[in-house]
Amino acid sequence: MFSMRVEGGDELARELNKLSVRLDRRLLTEALMEGGEPMRRLIASGAPREPGAPDLADNINLAPVRKQEGDSERTANVGIGVPKRFFYDWFQEFSTVRMQGKPFYRPGFDEKVPETLGIIGQALWRDLAGRGGVVRTVSAPARPFAPSGGFL
Repeated sequence: MFSMRVEGGDELARELNKLSVRLDRRLLTEALMEGGEPMRRLIASGAPREPGAPDLADNINLAPVRKQEGDSERTANVGIGVPKRFFYDWFQEFSTVRMQGKPFYRPGFDEKVPETLGIIGQALWRDLAGRGGVVRTVSAPARPFAPSGGFL
């Protein structure tokens, strides 16, 4: 678990709520895609590579995900993963009775969370500022602290 201080979140939410639901979801999806790309690249670079093609590492994608049950109309989701034919990514990540796991999703996620959140915030402010009426100075995101007090 980690904690972060977010500045401008309430202001950002107010500005997003002024938009239509359809436009709001589109902006959120675009921001999530932009923010998730560095995470996707790091996850792919840590994925196992085996001799011969196709490789799991070359097929890790970032894509919008359908609305989940319980999501509000203003919710947008994206996912990082592989096509179904690469189902064995789960075994690589978590292990099996016969094979030790070699995690690559979780370490990539953990390392890129602060950068990803910063990119998403900057993308949303940039899009809102481009529509006029919103002026915001975006600073670099703060690094999250681990429960032990150190940086993650």
